[in-house]
Amino acid sequence: MAEQKLQKFDVAVYNKRVRDFVRRETPHPHFHRGWAEIRYFEIEAFSAEEAMEVYRRKYPENKGFIVQDALKIKEYMDFDK
Repeated sequence: MAEQKLQKFDVAVYNKRVRDFVRRETPHPHFHRGWAEIRYFEIEAFSAEEAMEVYRRKYPENKGFIVQDALKIKEYMDFDK
């Protein structure tokens, strides 16, 4: 079995509740309006699923956060496969 290697990912996160407040032109009581837009966080992980899980714990859905995707950063892609 091949050894798994750490890979670098950009994880996309936004806050659905903040988006709703911004659409209504009302400030959210706890989070900056910038959370209405997707923010990207760089992380090293063994898989996209693992990278997303780290950010789901950090930015929980019960507070309105959506971890949308984890995109592998190109410099870590293996172009031979």
